[in-house]
Amino acid sequence: MMRRWFPVLGALSLLCAMSVGLGRLSSTRPPSPGAVSPTLEAPQAATPPFSSTGSRSLPETIADAAAAPTAPDQYIGVIFARQLADIVARAEGRVEAVYVHLGDPLKPGDAIAKIESYALTQQRDMAEASLRSTQAEVRRADVELKDAEARYSRRERLVNAGFLSKEELAAAIVHVERARTTLEVAQARVTEQQARVRQTKDALAHTVITAPFAGTVAARYLDPGATVQAASPVVTMMRTDDLWVRFAVPEALQATLPVGSPISLDVEGLPGMIPGMVASTAPGVDSLAREVLIEAQLHVPAAWTGQLKPGLSGYVVATRERRAVGMSPRHLTSASRVR
Repeated sequence: MMRRWFPVLGALSLLCAMSVGLGRLSSTRPPSPGAVSPTLEAPQAATPPFSSTGSRSLPETIADAAAAPTAPDQYIGVIFARQLADIVARAEGRVEAVYVHLGDPLKPGDAIAKIESYALTQQRDMAEASLRSTQAEVRRADVELKDAEARYSRRERLVNAGFLSKEELAAAIVHVERARTTLEVAQARVTEQQARVRQTKDALAHTVITAPFAGTVAARYLDPGATVQAASPVVTMMRTDDLWVRFAVPEALQATLPVGSPISLDVEGLPGMIPGMVASTAPGVDSLAREVLIEAQLHVPAAWTGQLKPGLSGYVVATRERRAVGMSPRHLTSASRVR
């Protein structure tokens, strides 16, 4: 009896499960177009199409751009010396001694090298001897002129007294003129010999090469025993108290660094920044990199003078203000979107 009820109970259970599933499907089915939903939905707030910043007026955006904080710009710069000069020899000969080495500091007038001066010393002695000889000729010509003038005076008195003819007086005048001419020639030779003595003394002084300004020896080209010609470089000096930095900026940022703008140079190993000021800007733009070269003079503290050398590189830091004046609408739009 119980075995016959088992199939009936299973069928009833299957029917109940199917009815429950159909009820759930009907509850989740979307309403028909004509049907009215009994539940009223709460109104939702409309999403604004633009952000609060984007909806601001143009003057407010310009004011915000002008009041924005400054943005530092960094560029790689190279230090160089503005005054870099070759110290040349002004006399020719064999180098007798070189007193300086690479990196030595020099003051104005310090001896750098000496050229052998034996031949010039002989020329100076010969010129001085010739000068003494011509000076003696001047003294002799002067004595002869005085003697001729005295003879003329005596003969003039005798002619006036009637003891001599006028022909004798004319001969005396000729002797005076000859003596005067001899004296003038001797004086001219003295002037010539004096100039020659000065020339040889100057050439002798040029055998000692000295520093024209305060600086450091950047290069040394000759050693003792070498032969040097006039105008040949002996050493190269650079002025370490006048250092500059050269760097390149993009073409679009050239206007932000006019002449007179302050900059700072950060060099590795120094405890602080080196101040400077933009002094010159290249007139052209590099056609490939689209950059402009700028040179700035550095104001190096006295304590750091020996630590900075030409050729060192560092980061040039410039503070650029964001100015609304002159900004294009594209820049203004991008600035408002960033904010």
